[in-house]
Amino acid sequence: MNYSGYNCPVCGKEFGENEDIVVCPVCGAPHHRECYKKIGGCALEANHAKGISWEDYTRGQAAGRQQPPRSSAGPGPAAGEMRRCPSCGSINPPDGVFCQVCGTMLGRPAGSGPAGQAAAGQGGQRQSPPGYYPGQTAYMPPYAGMNPDDRLGEATVKEVATYVGPSSAFYLSRFRLSVNSNNRNMSFCWSAFLFSFLYFFYRKVNRVAVPLLVIFLITMVPTFVYSYEYMRELVAQYTTVTFPLPVISTPTLDKLAIIANVFRLVQFGVAAAMGFTGHKLYLRDINRKIAAVKTRVPAASTEEYIRALSRQGGVSTVSVAIIGGALAIAYFALSYFMTISMHVPLA
Repeated sequence: MNYSGYNCPVCGKEFGENEDIVVCPVCGAPHHRECYKKIGGCALEANHAKGISWEDYTRGQAAGRQQPPRSSAGPGPAAGEMRRCPSCGSINPPDGVFCQVCGTMLGRPAGSGPAGQAAAGQGGQRQSPPGYYPGQTAYMPPYAGMNPDDRLGEATVKEVATYVGPSSAFYLSRFRLSVNSNNRNMSFCWSAFLFSFLYFFYRKVNRVAVPLLVIFLITMVPTFVYSYEYMRELVAQYTTVTFPLPVISTPTLDKLAIIANVFRLVQFGVAAAMGFTGHKLYLRDINRKIAAVKTRVPAASTEEYIRALSRQGGVSTVSVAIIGGALAIAYFALSYFMTISMHVPLA
């Protein structure tokens, strides 16, 4: 379709014949590619829930109704900068798509979301449906349907959501089960069960992650001792080594195998315990760190306080990369030196 003569709904400039144009896949509204990237989506996204296409919108515009809204979000954030929500003014991480406080899509024009509609009230705009909190959208209901002023421990739901970040909707529903002792539903943390200390390092729960790492290293000792003794017997009994490796049974190896299996059961038991308590441990750590932030930053200073919570919370991929990489290097280095020290002749 030739969009010459139409205006970009972000910058308001008329499209030329050779413009680089992006078309919204939902309503069909054309945008300059850079404008589309700048606000992170369609500028007419408020019309999506109403089922209004761009063609309908332009016909209404031609009939003298509303003009296309221009983005008031200003230039997009520089790399690494926090993003401000256009509806509630909250500070969000640079890679955020939805506001972690009110749920509004980041980069959309101010007042175009449900929060802006609710605020308009008497101005004829459609208000939020009953039971919805201001800012709730069809894409990501904030606070998992909970009242933002309710408490999860000592911190409010809103504070916890700000701390957790983009995954807050998922975790709030789990935290609600964790704090409700009368609820028979079990909140099992599969990430803590499968990834143990790596999960807690990722979620910045270092008080739990470090002891789990120590337990993991201790329980791996019998396995390495077994491997060392096995290699010694292998070298002693065989002139060359072929794969698959032969089964060797000696009294020492049999005892070590039993001990190694017992320690594997310990690892499984610890992993299962983390699965059942992972969400509670995470929430407990969140409450402790939010309390620490409150002592440093006054909650009355909303912007600074939210910025501090966002920085303190979120996830740490760097910690996972460092710990995982160090363990992998240590494992292969130890295996290599064990093989070299035995002078194993490979076939």
